Amino acid sequence: MEDLAQQEQNNNDFYLKKQNIKLKKNVQHIKKTCSKIMFASIKLVLIFCVFIGCSSLRTNKNGTVPVDVAREYYLINAARKYYQGDLVEAHRFLSKSISVAPDCSPCYYLMSSVLLKAGYLSDALHTSQMAFKLDSTNFWYGKHLAQISELSGNLDLSIKTYQYLLSFKKNDEDIYFDLGSLYCRQNQFDKALELYDSLQKKIGFNEKILFAKQQVYYATNNNSTALVEALRYFENDTENPQANVLLAEVFGRAGNDSLALKYLERAHEIDETYAAPLFALAEMYREGYEYDKFFDILNKVAVNKFIPLSDKLEYFTPVLQFWQQIKYQEKVENIFTLLAENYSNDWRFKQFYASFLFQTERQNQAISIIDEELKQNKQNSSAWSMKIALLYYDNNLEKVLSAIDTALVYSREKYELLLQKSSTLYELKRYKDAIAILEKTLNTNKNGKNNNEMLAFLGDLYHAVGEKKLAYKAYEKVLEVDTANISVLNNYAYYLSEDNKSLKHALEMSKKTINAEPENATYLDTYAWILHKLGRNEEAKPVFRKAMTLGARENPVILDHYGDVLFELKEYDTAILYWEDSLSKKDVANVSIIHEKIEKCKLIKNLK
Repeated sequence: MEDLAQQEQNNNDFYLKKQNIKLKKNVQHIKKTCSKIMFASIKLVLIFCVFIGCSSLRTNKNGTVPVDVAREYYLINAARKYYQGDLVEAHRFLSKSISVAPDCSPCYYLMSSVLLKAGYLSDALHTSQMAFKLDSTNFWYGKHLAQISELSGNLDLSIKTYQYLLSFKKNDEDIYFDLGSLYCRQNQFDKALELYDSLQKKIGFNEKILFAKQQVYYATNNNSTALVEALRYFENDTENPQANVLLAEVFGRAGNDSLALKYLERAHEIDETYAAPLFALAEMYREGYEYDKFFDILNKVAVNKFIPLSDKLEYFTPVLQFWQQIKYQEKVENIFTLLAENYSNDWRFKQFYASFLFQTERQNQAISIIDEELKQNKQNSSAWSMKIALLYYDNNLEKVLSAIDTALVYSREKYELLLQKSSTLYELKRYKDAIAILEKTLNTNKNGKNNNEMLAFLGDLYHAVGEKKLAYKAYEKVLEVDTANISVLNNYAYYLSEDNKSLKHALEMSKKTINAEPENATYLDTYAWILHKLGRNEEAKPVFRKAMTLGARENPVILDHYGDVLFELKEYDTAILYWEDSLSKKDVANVSIIHEKIEKCKLIKNLK
């Protein structure tokens, strides 16, 4: 009698052929807009695990595993893998479970969550529809379908699903607001208002309904109704700061800025810790060019302990541009002084301040702030990265190497640092040292997250030291895993063309790069150069002409290449112009060869 674990190994037919998706190549976190959907999914997965329980293996008299046991076994394991973040394995178990039990609605629901988290929206929508089709009485399945439909742009399906849910969940406020929002997105404002009115009759008028209706009024330019309803709702609540902020918005939209300002100031008087009126006041003063008052409000924002630092920094970021005007420099600096009173030990503030100092060309002060942080927290990877970046900007490569070596002792981001170190060594033309680092890293970390990037760079380094076979082998390994790595495709194709080897294969690879980035002058040069090597100069010429419109006129190599093509087409005068242009560039190489080509071209002209 086989146990289920052995049966799993032997029966590959449990895989769903139609959903044989290579998740390993596309596992990525979804955007924040999916967070509510994922939270609901996780809740339901938890219910699965609690009610289904652990799958104790039972067999029939003939020694086979019952369908319900197999389904539960795979479903539970899928849920566990999903919790652990292993989407590939979760997908595999669910594929088996659905193959065993095609009518398993929880399997489709969880499969939809897995596919959504992996970034496959259309597949997630399809499996969500299957789950709800199998069990249309399940509220969570329906809400999941409505949310994924909206996320994928199928608003009609989302509306239809919410309407159906509302037929048996008439007291769920969230459905009313979600559906009303969708109506507004489709400009069905009358339906949105009708929906909010029906909710108001059920539960009474509240701020949430008022706010939702206000958005409809604003969208339909019905500011007068918005004002009347807001005044009526808050007529006995004049000491409510939120009410005053909302009324300020209503008056502002109605074009009465003086009253809007009055209500904002009143809201701030009632509760000085309330952030909304502060930000709104700041914007009104800024838009009205009242910059002294604007900075006064910013100072209050800076010292307000009830506003999260992240919100402050986000708002202050565009304000820093005022530093460019000498008369406001002191005011901007004062914001940092006030922030330091409460956040001097917070890395987020230090990072923000150091970035500001760097942008205002005070690199040494910026590095001093980062060094202070590193004295307190040597394992701060972000601080090390910032210090290395600042040193690199100053082109102090030896100090960059020293900082990287110190960071490697403390930081957990080893791979990234080693890649940066090898890159710095490359710029110092210490190719063999860079190669040694990458080879050692790749040999000791077979499955490192940056291995493909390291291997691609290693190929470039091998080529730099003349180890062409090793370079091509490295490129091949990268392309086995990432067939669309356009940087590797370009380099590999170009180097093959320089060796006059496998030119047709090189052209195929280069074609992929210009399809991916048709405005990239470097990739266009590679493609045109290979055409030239194949003797197809007539085809190469328009590609080079396009490259010239995309910045290639500043690249001496591309100018030289184009001159060669023009020479083959017997356009001697133009060829000489491009070669001479190439010689005028600072980074030009092969100067003597280009001079020889110019002299040869002139000789041919004279003979004619």
